[in-house]
Amino acid sequence: MNIAMPTSIPLFLLPSFLIKMISGQKWYLKYLIMACTIMGMTSLSTMMTYHTILAWICPLLISCHYYSKKFTAWTLAGSVVFMTMAIFAGLYVGLWDSNMMAEMDGVKERIITASILIRTFKFYYLPRVFTLIAFAPICFTLMDRT
Repeated sequence: MNIAMPTSIPLFLLPSFLIKMISGQKWYLKYLIMACTIMGMTSLSTMMTYHTILAWICPLLISCHYYSKKFTAWTLAGSVVFMTMAIFAGLYVGLWDSNMMAEMDGVKERIITASILIRTFKFYYLPRVFTLIAFAPICFTLMDRT
């Protein structure tokens, strides 16, 4: 958390400063906002391994504001890629998750084996990806109806 909070909070605040610094609507501003949001989520998700699944929906909701299916699809793809990196990096540096990492003789060690990676893929990664993909049609419908 000593790493996640100092990096994610400025990343979440950076779009507000960018809007103030960049006068008018620039074509690249939405990409900067989304990049900051996804990078902030990646930082939090890496350190808080089992608390951020619903927070990954935020970039998709923000992308609906721009009324572009293409932009939302790219946001979904970016979220999946960075969520993948965060989940597997979280095994090495994130919060201790006793469901995923073995406790041997009362000693908590971070020994990442192939079985832990497979279990993480099946029970952490796939459900989260399916959640994001299942939420995407809702975002597309919001864009069509707004």
